[in-house]
Amino acid sequence: MAVSQSRATRVLIGDDDAVIGVSCAVCSNESRTSKWSPFVSDGARALALARILDPDVLVLDELMPGVRGSEVARALANEGPSVCVVIYTADESAHDRVRAVAA
Repeated sequence: MAVSQSRATRVLIGDDDAVIGVSCAVCSNESRTSKWSPFVSDGARALALARILDPDVLVLDELMPGVRGSEVARALANEGPSVCVVIYTADESAHDRVRAVAA
């Protein structure tokens, strides 16, 4: 998906840690070029909301309850138009799985 210069970049955040969501909301209030969607706390909700909102960027925790961040990214990639996805994790054992999605 090409990002239009006439509107703010829409960002959807999926993370089960409320501190991350609040931090992102604070950042969005400081930014004039991005609009942060309400963050969701599990992968299934992230996937459902991404399908509805059609964000420009997804920021996903790999280890969310239910559906992992990499599974959300893979499902959306298989459905069509691309979205920029950032997946992060503190769990070193998940790094290979996340790299496999990037490939």
